[in-house]
Amino acid sequence: MSTSGWLQLVLYVVVLLVLAKPLGSYMAAVAAQPVFRLLGAKGLGVSDDYKTEKMPAVNVSLLDGQLAWRQHDGGHTDGPNWKYFIPWADKFLNHSSSVTVGSK
Repeated sequence: MSTSGWLQLVLYVVVLLVLAKPLGSYMAAVAAQPVFRLLGAKGLGVSDDYKTEKMPAVNVSLLDGQLAWRQHDGGHTDGPNWKYFIPWADKFLNHSSSVTVGSK
């Protein structure tokens, strides 16, 4: 294989690794919505078609229901999402938090 071929292969793998995990988790969340509604819970507020539903932009939260999803721009860590997750979870634990969820 030529150097150009190897570079193309490496670039493809890098792009796949960067996109696959967030896209797959979003698709799973979208596909889970019918079950959440069946149990009386609110979903993400998007269509149930996980194959065509567009993933929200980075740092855009879908936190209005019992099923929630958010992708941050902080790399492979969950740290940047804690300030959004804790207030979201507090709503369901009947606990008030001093932290408020931002509009991002």
